[in-house]
Amino acid sequence: MNLLIVVFKTSRNGKPVIEYDNYRFNLHKVTGPSGERRSWRCWRWRDGPCRASILTIAGVIVKVGKTHNHPSLLASKHKFFDKTSSQLTINS
Repeated sequence: MNLLIVVFKTSRNGKPVIEYDNYRFNLHKVTGPSGERRSWRCWRWRDGPCRASILTIAGVIVKVGKTHNHPSLLASKHKFFDKTSSQLTINS
């Protein structure tokens, strides 16, 4: 059993991001009656073009779409342990 760390945090520009499985995802769209449904795209969506994506509902990952077509640029999973982040451990 592998455990993956999911970190919801804020980018340097003040925008929400997710770090998941050593990749970073940027918030793409917020929908739903109270904004609880959010779609996230790999940070290399535009220049990659990497089509990896995540769907969250009320802060829970419900779908991981496509695989990345590039190596991870996050140095290690230790980077995820940030005191300013909310962290969630899930099974994969």
